[in-house]
Amino acid sequence: MHLSTKSFLQSSLVLSIVSMAFAGCMAGQVGPDGSGPDGSVGTGGVGGPSGSGGSNSTIPGITPEEMNTPATASCADGIRDDDEACDDFNLNSGDGCGSNCRYIEPGFVCPEEGMPCRPFTKCGDGAVNVPEQCDDGNVSAGDGCSATCKFEIGYTCEAVPGPSSTCRATVCGDGVQEGSETCEEANGEPFDGCSTSCQAEPSCTDMGCTSKCGDGLILGTEQCDDGNGIPGDGCSDTCQQEAGYMCMQAAPCTGTTCTLDLPILYRDFNLDHPDFYPPYMDGDNDGHAPGVVMNRLNADGKPVWASSPPTSHITSAQTFAEWYTNNAANALIVSDIMLYANGLGGYVNRIGPNGEKYIGEMGEYDGNPLFFPIDPPTPGILEDARGPAKVPAQIYEGLGWPWENPADVDDNGNPGPNQPLHNFHFTSEIAYWFKYTAGMTADFSFVGDDDVWVFLNRRLLIDLGGIHVPLSGTFNIAANGSVAYETMTPLDPGVGGSVDTIIDSGTTTLAELGIEDGGVYEIKMFHAERKPEGSSFMITLTGFNTARSECLPVCGDGVIASGEQCDDGTAENTGGHNRCNPDCTLGEYCGDGIVQPEAEKCDDADPQAPADCAGCDILIVK
Repeated sequence: MHLSTKSFLQSSLVLSIVSMAFAGCMAGQVGPDGSGPDGSVGTGGVGGPSGSGGSNSTIPGITPEEMNTPATASCADGIRDDDEACDDFNLNSGDGCGSNCRYIEPGFVCPEEGMPCRPFTKCGDGAVNVPEQCDDGNVSAGDGCSATCKFEIGYTCEAVPGPSSTCRATVCGDGVQEGSETCEEANGEPFDGCSTSCQAEPSCTDMGCTSKCGDGLILGTEQCDDGNGIPGDGCSDTCQQEAGYMCMQAAPCTGTTCTLDLPILYRDFNLDHPDFYPPYMDGDNDGHAPGVVMNRLNADGKPVWASSPPTSHITSAQTFAEWYTNNAANALIVSDIMLYANGLGGYVNRIGPNGEKYIGEMGEYDGNPLFFPIDPPTPGILEDARGPAKVPAQIYEGLGWPWENPADVDDNGNPGPNQPLHNFHFTSEIAYWFKYTAGMTADFSFVGDDDVWVFLNRRLLIDLGGIHVPLSGTFNIAANGSVAYETMTPLDPGVGGSVDTIIDSGTTTLAELGIEDGGVYEIKMFHAERKPEGSSFMITLTGFNTARSECLPVCGDGVIASGEQCDDGTAENTGGHNRCNPDCTLGEYCGDGIVQPEAEKCDDADPQAPADCAGCDILIVK
């Protein structure tokens, strides 16, 4: 008879079993009949009624032979005999010691005979045990199961077909909410309550935003929000801190490798749209055109036409209404824009696919002087609306606005076969949410041509409408709650001068903008590129921390939390064989695959373990 115990390090246990085990650990000793101190009888865990161990019972990593072998003659007497792997004074399964006393269940150690077995969770051991969501046998990030055994965004993990978790990418929008998804995207667009990665988004008005548990923003009665809406990882599915954890907002990423990925909506237009490359002579009456939009977004979070100054070249309210809505005049393209750490505590977009800066004649620059994100032809949009581009003198030191390399363009502006051609007829829409905390400071700056409007809490703060050269704007939130804003025309080094030209500047307060301590608010930026031959874009965010809650285990509180291998309380975390160390890691233990000569005769996780090894003793069949 082969009665070897399979190491729990090589198997997984369904969550319901482990949940029962936690209760068993707190109950103390039970009698030989399976009853508790108050006479109650346990549920028996897997396999049916207490002590049954029936033929339908299954536990990953335990063979049917081991489970269905009759109990030893002295099973449940509280003494581990030489034909027993454990004896916890009862005939229950699901509490660490099998109902027949011949195997230790996955996810447990049983250090003391006659006492309850101890649940044991170790991220990376391949066994999925509470409070883990997954365990793929490693502690590497980026493979679907995180270094703390949680689902990573865009993945779900299952404990089949093998003992370790098997992770796969989820498909946002397939009608099935699973894994790390906290909502199910219906239309493939962000900014409607569910992102394109199926993460819940805030719902905003000009009174601020309301937040759903699981969107990563802490609001109202929420004590935490780790962005997944899943219980058992420190932050519950109602966004309350769970026992055994301390939750706090994660510190913003630091260092040059940090990135911030923002969703963005592009809408591609035909050349025949009256507002894009309008029919007038080049250079005739171009320039900054303030006053195009009203000072509040509408109920759908879109800008509303107010007027058409001559330099705006906007035909009517009806044509403007087509810029940022889905309609027959444009083709929607859902994308994202990556911002890279700028070394000054902020994030900025750049021209290179890996965050490389633009290299010009005068140095390196953030942002993108050749911003053409939707160059490939859009179905239904004219494919001949392409042209060559120039590098702007403003910001990027393009003296005289030279053609983009390789500059295969003749004196009349006709491109040669080697000159890149670009799409100059599109709009952009970005939304960014943040939680305001009294005393925080933050900065937002940008460069854009043509039109750019920035709204904070749905109120217009920056107005750079019109077809114009690159113009810049910024607003700064001070610790005292004041907000300073400024727009300007950057210096053209080919024209001369020593300073930028201020277009508009002023101050307001957060109170006037409807922003209060503890609230969540949105920044919305609307941009339009409407005319060759230049297109530049830069956005920089500094101080707006939207990091999710990070819930860490509290070692010594007696609650085993994710990341802890054990926790018996400060007084009992003394270390030693089958004992918990002061740092909540398990000391040498039965099942670690290493034979400790002073305490073990064998260890069945050791590949060389004899077939009759059970409970780290040589099992003698009686």
